[in-house]
Amino acid sequence: MSANTYQIIPDLAAVAAEHLREASPDRNIHGHKVYTDSHVKILILPFCAGQSPAECQSPHAGTLQVLKGRGEVTLGDETRAVEEGALIVLPPNLTHGIKAETEMAVLLQVFLHQDQTP
Repeated sequence: MSANTYQIIPDLAAVAAEHLREASPDRNIHGHKVYTDSHVKILILPFCAGQSPAECQSPHAGTLQVLKGRGEVTLGDETRAVEEGALIVLPPNLTHGIKAETEMAVLLQVFLHQDQTP
């Protein structure tokens, strides 16, 4: 076996659809782990239409990719409409939030270790 390991997820849309079926408007948003190691954490966040968890921030950079649906993202003081295919790059410590207008699946990637050199 190679020292470099990899993982292939053959149908990410199917994984997202499975988690959307389990989503409930009566529960908090629960991220479902797709992959994690010491450098990155990748989660699927399933939203029911109308869900809008509290804004948050992270000391780590990350990305949000809308896999299905549409909604709004709040990035600092700005709110932007997003839909399937949108990619949002989040710098560390940016306050952000999501409001789902429709059923929505979002892929969250958090980069745990970053190069701190200038």
